[in-house]
Amino acid sequence: MRRTLIKSAVIISMDDAIGDLSNGDVLVEGHRILDVRPSIDLGSGAAETEIVDGAGRIVIPGLINAHMHTWQTGLRGYAANWTLLEYFRRMHAGLATVFRPDDIYIATLVGALNQINCGTPRWWTGATTIQRPITPTPPCAA
Repeated sequence: MRRTLIKSAVIISMDDAIGDLSNGDVLVEGHRILDVRPSIDLGSGAAETEIVDGAGRIVIPGLINAHMHTWQTGLRGYAANWTLLEYFRRMHAGLATVFRPDDIYIATLVGALNQINCGTPRWWTGATTIQRPITPTPPCAA
């Protein structure tokens, strides 16, 4: 299993037993955090471990995107200056009425790939439009 050691980073652990570290190391194997301490000495295991310089970086737990309209992925930024009432009128009563199932599928797929690319390990999408409700998906895991 691949091991990675992030060295000398600011660590926000969200774990009272570990606390936050202004300069610490995180050892990861595969997708699992093995150790978090001020300094981790790998000893003879250093040769098989990728070492990442975390100086000047912050390491935090994965965040969950709890609200995302993935069906609107292709429209990101389009409505940035709309009021809420304009959004409802122009998006749900306007643009959403011309979306077809294939449009929603590809937009949701691209939105999911974007979340993975951004490092979001989990997100919730309510893939619905007023015209064509789709059963909301369970939380998606990267």
